[in-house]
Amino acid sequence: MATVSLAASCSGNDTAPAKAGIGAGTGSGAASGPVGSGSPAGAAGTSAGSGNSGVAAGQSSSGSLERPDASAGGPEGGVADDSSSGGISDTIGEAGAAPMPRSDGAAGACPAGALLCDDFEKYAAAGDLGAAWHVTANTATVQVDATKAFKGKQALHVSAPAGSNHMGLIAKEGAPLFPVAGNTFYGRMMMWLSGYPSGGNHWNNVQSSGLLPNSTQTAKYAWGGDGPLGAVTAGYTIRVTPDAGTQLYDCYNQSKTPIPTQKWVCVEWKFDGVANEMHYWLDGQSPPGADVIKTGGVCVTPQPPGGIWQAPVFSNLSLGWQQPNPSTAAIEMWVDEVALDTQRIGCPTP
Repeated sequence: MATVSLAASCSGNDTAPAKAGIGAGTGSGAASGPVGSGSPAGAAGTSAGSGNSGVAAGQSSSGSLERPDASAGGPEGGVADDSSSGGISDTIGEAGAAPMPRSDGAAGACPAGALLCDDFEKYAAAGDLGAAWHVTANTATVQVDATKAFKGKQALHVSAPAGSNHMGLIAKEGAPLFPVAGNTFYGRMMMWLSGYPSGGNHWNNVQSSGLLPNSTQTAKYAWGGDGPLGAVTAGYTIRVTPDAGTQLYDCYNQSKTPIPTQKWVCVEWKFDGVANEMHYWLDGQSPPGADVIKTGGVCVTPQPPGGIWQAPVFSNLSLGWQQPNPSTAAIEMWVDEVALDTQRIGCPTP
């Protein structure tokens, strides 16, 4: 079984996610994307090896994706205040009646008409992952391998050692996937976590950013976890530019429900850019207090204008692991059966 890997180390926490173009042997990073999604070509890069033995990334720092969050203070750049779970605004709560999930069939195939699906089975040679996705790694390894899969033989594997902040992400940016019609989309992935970072570290697994309407400022919606108990956490930031190191606004909303570890769990989300809402499901259930309806629980900066978590015009999606603060715990994460659509997709069967 071929292993597709990318490992890199950056000197600081504030490096913007790079577009990594990877070829097998040598060559450019341009290649077609996953079935049903289309994919922009990766930035030019050459491999350090040949054949299927793994590659080193030729990375460029374009700054077009939301930069990793690393400034101190809140969940995006420091330790979150665990007391936030008790002081959530009354406007935060369960979502309204959600549409019934569509079954994607016994085979877990891509639902008809979906915006994107990837089961990570087609990446057979070094460079395939980097040609289909923008891959960014900072003190982490991002690879497709056969060590653990929800279905089939392969899954995305993010591995991060103890003692550092980590970023291991795959991303889609711009056409043909973005912008999404109606600026609202649902996502689904199967996720397996080895455990949580030590202390009160916050991390993101799902995030999407873009320019605010009629503005040059960049906003981001994110889902992840926080603290030693792994509580489901929504995050919101606004920056002057994608590359700005300091957030103008940094807010979060936290459920008391932990993200399960040592097992496969179905993670679903909705980013609603019209209603300014964020929704989240674990194995089909919405964790109490997790959803954001226009405003969140705590800001470590001043509240955003009107207290509203105004959504951007979504221009990208990142999946994986982003942890801006060092931890004494190593992290292993697997992702499988990724899907995006304009309606709720539901969870795949094994």
